Amino acid sequence: MRPPSQPQDPLRTPLNELLGAEGNVRVLRVLAARRSGLGRTVVAREAQLNPRGVRAILDRLALAGIVNVQQSGRTGIVTLREDHPLTEVIRGLFQEERALFDRIVTTVCDAAREATPDVRAVWVTAGSSAGTAEVGVLASARGVDRSVQALEQQLRQAEKGL
Repeated sequence: MRPPSQPQDPLRTPLNELLGAEGNVRVLRVLAARRSGLGRTVVAREAQLNPRGVRAILDRLALAGIVNVQQSGRTGIVTLREDHPLTEVIRGLFQEERALFDRIVTTVCDAAREATPDVRAVWVTAGSSAGTAEVGVLASARGVDRSVQALEQQLRQAEKGL
């Protein structure tokens, strides 16, 4: 995607800077899960990003005022800035993200249990388009068609509650 031709006022739209790149979101997700400080390399590892890239992300987030980076020898300790007005909102956003995933997994497991005893295992993976999921089923050979149909029916019902 090309950058927008008209920049927006960062005072009015701070989330553009904070959440505008996947790397920022990954780093904020790691930091939001903790109240204590983390080293930059730990943040990079948990966010599954390159440490050099994380350093640049943290510099931008510190400039935006959402993180504190305290130097400690050669490394820095990083925390979300507790007094920033968006910190609790960001924490809540990631808590809801986790809760949604947990509901999806629980829903699929419950649907598989209800569908048929022939279902031996189910798994959920990201779908081919954003916001979708694919469900895999392992069932006995003689009951696989019945199992898939029953599971699809259960999931259609459960999907309404998500």
